[in-house]
Amino acid sequence: MKSSKDGRDIYGLIEALGEKREPLTQKEALESLVKLGESTVDALILALKDKRWSVRERAAVALGRIRDARAVDPLIQVLKDEDKRVEWAVAYALGEIGDARAALSLIQILREERCAVPREVVTALGKIGDPKAVEPISEVLLDVTSNVRDEAALALGRIGDSRAIPVLEKVLKDDDKFVREAAEEALEML
Repeated sequence: MKSSKDGRDIYGLIEALGEKREPLTQKEALESLVKLGESTVDALILALKDKRWSVRERAAVALGRIRDARAVDPLIQVLKDEDKRVEWAVAYALGEIGDARAALSLIQILREERCAVPREVVTALGKIGDPKAVEPISEVLLDVTSNVRDEAALALGRIGDSRAIPVLEKVLKDDDKFVREAAEEALEML
């Protein structure tokens, strides 16, 4: 079994991610796993199947911060977790890794009515930058809450596809000031 610098093993650190009454222990374990980097990836991938949502969530966050492409497929497999906190963390991780393999799965979940974390999914798609996401993000941009619309505008700017210009121009008239500002910024990026 691999050991960390402070003598605790990787699996002990993963176990600490689930400490309900010890948020500081959870945070320290997460930081230690991230510092250990690539040597923890296989164990963190296994932790994505843990019965405790807190372990699954923090394992996904750690994988995103480590940014190892080996985690992409296992993260995609748990993208539709029963707990929205885990869904958020998985979308975050996929965006941080930025691997195009995740784009289609993220687009699919964004188009589902039950998408519990549209803002994080849109953010991830913007970071990945796949032009296939322009249309679904454009749909979201015209149809959801303002805190998702502003992120959708920015994501379109990050993707950099000129097909987004007409929809961003429409959003310049949005009722929400932050959405308008995000659309202006996105148009400048384009």
